[in-house]
Formats: sequence, C-alpha cells, structure tokens
Amino acid sequence: MCGIFFCCCLSHKTQATTNHVNSNIHIVRSRNNETFHCQSCYPSSELKVSESGVDDHGHGASPTSASTSGTHPDCIRIPLLEHRGPDQSQHHVFPLSRNSQGVMQGYVLHLRGILTPQPVTDDEGNALLWNGEIFGGIQVKSDENDTQVLFGILSQCTTDEIIVKAFKAIQGPWAFVYWQANAKKLWFGRDKYGRRSLLWHHPSSLSDQFILSSVAVPDMVFSEIPSVGIFNLDFSCVDVVEENETPTLTLHPWKGSRWPATVQKVEDTEENNVLTFLYPPGPSCLPVIVDKRCLLDCWIPDLNQEIPGSDVLTPDHCTYCCTNAEEMLLNILQEHTELDLLAEKLIHVLQAAVSVRVNDIPEHVCSATNHASVNLNTDKENLARYTAYSQAKVAILFSGGLDSTVLAALADRCIPEDEPIDLLNVAFEQAAPRKCNPNLKKKQKDFKKRNKTTKNQHNYNKSINDELPSASISSSSGVCASSQQFGTTQIKHDITTNTNCPVIDAESQLGNVKLSDSSGLACSFCNSTVTTQSKADKFDTSYTEVGTVSVCETCHQHPSPNITSPNITEVSSQHPSLNMASSNFTDEVIHEGSYEEPQSSSYEVPDRVTGRIALSELNPRRQWNFIEVNVTQSEVQSLRQSRIRQLIYPLHTVLDDSIGCAVWFAARGQGVLANDKKQKITSQARVILCGMAADEQFAGYSRHRVTFSTRGWAGLVSEIQEEMWRISARNLGRDDRIITDHGKEGRFPFLDEIFTEFISEIPLYKRADLNLPRGIGEKLLLRLSAVKLGLIKTATQPKRAIQFGSKIAKMDNKKEKGTDVCERLI
Repeated sequence: MCGIFFCCCLSHKTQATTNHVNSNIHIVRSRNNETFHCQSCYPSSELKVSESGVDDHGHGASPTSASTSGTHPDCIRIPLLEHRGPDQSQHHVFPLSRNSQGVMQGYVLHLRGILTPQPVTDDEGNALLWNGEIFGGIQVKSDENDTQVLFGILSQCTTDEIIVKAFKAIQGPWAFVYWQANAKKLWFGRDKYGRRSLLWHHPSSLSDQFILSSVAVPDMVFSEIPSVGIFNLDFSCVDVVEENETPTLTLHPWKGSRWPATVQKVEDTEENNVLTFLYPPGPSCLPVIVDKRCLLDCWIPDLNQEIPGSDVLTPDHCTYCCTNAEEMLLNILQEHTELDLLAEKLIHVLQAAVSVRVNDIPEHVCSATNHASVNLNTDKENLARYTAYSQAKVAILFSGGLDSTVLAALADRCIPEDEPIDLLNVAFEQAAPRKCNPNLKKKQKDFKKRNKTTKNQHNYNKSINDELPSASISSSSGVCASSQQFGTTQIKHDITTNTNCPVIDAESQLGNVKLSDSSGLACSFCNSTVTTQSKADKFDTSYTEVGTVSVCETCHQHPSPNITSPNITEVSSQHPSLNMASSNFTDEVIHEGSYEEPQSSSYEVPDRVTGRIALSELNPRRQWNFIEVNVTQSEVQSLRQSRIRQLIYPLHTVLDDSIGCAVWFAARGQGVLANDKKQKITSQARVILCGMAADEQFAGYSRHRVTFSTRGWAGLVSEIQEEMWRISARNLGRDDRIITDHGKEGRFPFLDEIFTEFISEIPLYKRADLNLPRGIGEKLLLRLSAVKLGLIKTATQPKRAIQFGSKIAKMDNKKEKGTDVCERLI
C-alpha cells in the first residue's frame, strides 16, 4: 500500500517567482532549478529538479520531471503520510500543460511481492500512485507486486473505457492517482466501499491548487472523494483553448451508485447540482461533467428483496423460549437444514476472504534491534524494564464479540499453527469509584451487623432455590431466564440481557468448562457463594484438567479471587502454546497462553471480559498474544489534540471521535501481556483484520430492531440496502487513516467482493430474525456459523459498539449525542 499525495497549481504564467498569498503551494522558477514548496504546512520541504536532467542518484531524467527516493533530503516531508509508508518515499514532478505542473509523492508500506517505490513511472511519462490490494479479478502471482502489475495494464490502455474497465475488474480495496501522459489526463478514485482514504481540495480560483491526499494538509479545507465512480482531470484542452486554462473534471459513475448519505442516484442528478454533491465544502472553479456513456455495473450489489410470507415461517420461538441461548442456536441448526447449509457456506466464503488477506505477507525485521536479551529464569525482576516485540504478521481488533472472534477462528485455519496471532483488546481508564465518607463507616458497620441475619437467610433461600428447576419463563415477554448449559459449560444466563459473567483465572483459557466442587469463594459484591468450575481442553481430550472459572450466580459480578497464579513452567508442559522455547518475540523469551484472574481495576471494561471469554474458545495450540491495550485519560487527551483529530478530519462528530480514538490506540498495539501485567509488549503485525460491515449486512444494530418493529420486513430490507449504499461515507475512510498512521494496514474480510455478493443473494430473513431475543435474532446466520466453528459462548454475545465496550464513551463524562459536532475535534 502507499500513502498518496498529489498537488498541482492550475496555471502558472512564465515569471521569475509566482507567489500566491492565499496558496499553500509555491512554485519558484529560476534559471538553474525548480523548487516545489509546501510553505504553510512544512516550510522545510523542498523538491528540486536539476536542469541537467540527471537526478542525485545518477539516473536519467527529463528537464521537466524528476524522481528521488528513500531518505533523500529533497523529498517532500508530510509527517502524517510518512507514518503510512515507512519503507520507501519517492516523488515525481511532471508537466501537466504548458503553464502548469504536478508533483506526486508516494510513501510505501511493503506488504507483498518485491518492494516497489512509488510513484511508478515509465519512459512514456506515465506515473501511478497505488494504495490498494488486488485480491482477485486481475492475476497477481505470490511473488509479484500488484502495483507493477496494475501499472503494466494501465500503460497499455488507450481509451477511457478501457481504463475504467480495468478498475472495474479489481477485487480488493484501492485508492489511486494515475497520470496518463499521452492523453494528458489525471485519473483518480476509490473503490466502491471506500476502504481506502483519498481526500481532495478543490481550487476556488486559478491561483489556488488542486490536491489529492490520503490525509488532510493542515489549515486547508478537504473532503472525502465520494466512492461513486472513477474521475479524471483533463488537461488536454488547457493548451488548446488559451483563454480557458481550467481543466475539466469528468466522473465515470458506477451504475446505480448513490451520492454519500443520500438515496439520490448519480446518473439521475441534474448537471448543475453535481458539484454540490461532489465537493460539499465549496467553492470550486472546476467545471464538472458526468459521463453516462459507459456506466459500470459493478457497484454495491442489490439485496434479495424476498420477505417471509404466510407460507414461510421463521423459527418457532415458542419452541425455543424455554431453553437457553446456546441450545436455541443448536436447535435451529438441527431443525432448519437450509440455515445449517447456509451457515456452512458462509464459513467457506468468509474463510476464503480471510485467507487472501493473511497469506503472502513478507517477513519484516523487528525494529527493536537494540533491546538486550532477557533470561526469564534469572532476570524476572528486571523483565518489566523491557518491551517485547511480537513477531506475529497478523493482528485482529479483538473485543471478544461475534465478528472479531469469528475472524480469529478463521484466521487460525489459514495461518500456519506455529505462527502467533496478536489479539488487540483496548480499554480506557475509568474513574475510580467514589470513596465513602469516613464519618459513615461506623453507621455502615452497624448496618451490616443488623442485617447479618437477613443475609444468612438470603444464602439459605438461595441454596433452596438452586435445587428447583432453573428455567423460569415469562409468559408476557416470551423470554426466559435460565441456567445456561451446553456440553460441559454451566453459566448463569438471561436471554433478555444476554448476561453471562464468568471470572477466568490464570489457566481457565484452555477449553470448555465443567462443573466441579465449590471452592467456597465469596462474591465481593453480594457475599453469595460462588460456583467454581474447572476446565479441560476441548480441542484435545487427552489434556489433563487444569484451571478454574468462578461465577457469581446471584449478581453476575466478579468475586474477589483467592486463587494463586499457577507456575507457568508446570502449565506449559501440559499446553503447547505455553512452550517458552518456541516463543516468537525479539530478544526476550515471552510465554503466552495462560491468563491471570482479572482483577477489579479501572480497565476491566466489557470488551476485556468478553475478550477473555472468547479467547477460551479459540484453538489452545495456537500462540494467541492477548495484548491488553490500556489507555489513560491524559494520553487520550494529549494524542487526540496532537495527532488523532487530524486523522479523523474531515469527519467531526462525537461518534467519529470515540471510534477513531479507540481504533487508533488498539491498532498501535502497545500494551501488556494478559498473563503478565508487568510485561510490556508491542504488536508489530502489519496486517490488522477488522470486523467492520458485519452489522450492516446482518442487521446487527439496535436501530434495526426499531425499524423492524415499526416497518416490518420490507422496511428492514430497505434500511439494510441504504446502509450498504452509504457505508463508504460513514467510517471506512476514517478507519483507514487511523490504522495506517501506525504503518499498518486494516483489512476487512466482511467487505470482500465475493462475500458481499454471496450475502446479498440470501434473503434478509434468513440472515437475521428479529422476532428472536437480543443476542440470537440479530446476525442469526453469523451466530449459527460461530456455533459450527465451536464458538458456543461467543455466538450468544449481543452487539456492543467499540465506544461502549472499551468505555471511551464514558471517559469524558459528558452528555452528548453521537451525531453532535465534537468540540474536542475542533
């Protein structure tokens, strides 16, 4: 992938110096050199072109163009773009017309094939900046670089139609800028889902500049380029018509594409309104044309409009209301063969999407070459001084929710078992509980003494109730609260809230849970006796029983543990992933695979709890690096102002702030090992799998239930279709800017073209049934697939957005709506 920057001034008359008062770009001309200067942003950044036609590396160059690479001092320095592509930087200056010139700058993150500096150029004057991945549609061999392959194809294109069709064929995320020298056209655009960021600044006059960039240039107005087609800026007319020096902007739209956040078709828009949709900030001096001659029929697929009729019944929830959530999903699989087959097909198609995104990732040398080696046997006390650097190639944004855990299970199938995988679990610091008034301590002590008898009676009544049948059915709501049991698992479960709160100790991540004798552990919240359960490896029954899980069946909270962490060496002899000799870290030997009892702390947020539960269901033979990313309030405030808000721009809502900050810190991957809070660790995985877009396709949001209750199936189908239409404008460009700021790439298997086509053909009522309870009905088909993958507990987890699961939404302690303009980003 590549960080993209392109800039041009539309017109420059021949003169010694052209200095635009309101312009960030200055072109200085003299007899001996030309200088490109981004003055307002980075005053020291200059690009010089030698008149001799030879660059500083000794390569031939024309007097009107130049390229330099690496860390050459003349390279344009744009820090936010440098973060995106740390491996190679190169620029290229070329003529656009007699009176204007353009400059391209590429920042490369090497992820496949041979490292290829960008922009790529040829002797004909063509040049390409490519920020994308070709996963299908165009053949790219495992040892080839897709940038070179695509550039070879584009260089052979002779007409607009052929160029547009070339991009139509690509499967995978992309944003690009391509200069077609013989036609004097600048081509650019984003894929239909907007998975890669590309912003633009329109010139308000001929003295202004036109800029394309992966991130915004400070103090300038930018907006996201709509993912509605392919654009070209035609400079061929500029030299012909002397009195009109403004190039023409042409849009080649996808067939059926809609303008961002609307249902307005692009091809049906009146010509005088097109610019309003294209560039909302305004103004713009560019004339715009929509070319409707070759509409491309490969935009977001239309949904299957079938809705259940009187002869098509959804699963009989009366049959399932007396059972727990896990058994309900199992019964649906057993009684509905079609759903069982669809779940199997979904696994197959989604696994293929994951596979192409985690294979053929090149090896990279750890950046921590100066860290001293640590001997765990002799230097345990000093271990906290060092940071371990995980050597995993792939990481997953891991909340323990349905989407991320399914991706983790499928990645486990696609990646060699001896390679580690990083699980990035982010939590934000929560304010400590308010301390009691010291003057009330005596009164509280007296109150507890007076109520001692009442509490003992409560425990007695509880022991009697435990002997009664566990399922209690509410006839009014049709929802039951029961003791959740599947296989050897027994956890208190309420389908209404889908609450299950096991407390997992140092060894409990190794498989299924089975009932054992009570330890007598008392819950620190309600003083009830806590049931202790032991675990055995569900992947290999030959493993001996290790570890415990403690559950308070009264208040569903974490009890205060009295359990000592096991000896790591002893546990590692029973579990392959704990073999310290096979650890995959630089310099230090780091163990992984067993986890301490979670302590009540300011970082014990919902996603941390569900993350541990989900981890217990993943393959224990894999080394899972569960990285707890703990973020303080002061760190959020500091980095939001200095860095993150520039990446979120041009978006600006409270929701953008919360999600943007959460994803940025998670993707950074700096935290502690879950089993050793003293051991700092940094993920170096350059590929991060993300579960975005699952909720849009499987009716996973709470608003979908509101729509279903008010407008029925037809209304829900319409809502899901519109959500897919506007997905490119909502968050994917923002997430790309956020993740790649760490020199990493986010990949979205749920937006794989083959997968979305497959899902769109399935009627919505077979993907979700909102007649069923929360934690079951939404994303039903994906939950059934999770059950077939062995993710039993995870399959019943309800949707929890990252801003709530990580508790960043509570950090600022303000009452504000997600759609409000966020004052912290201004």
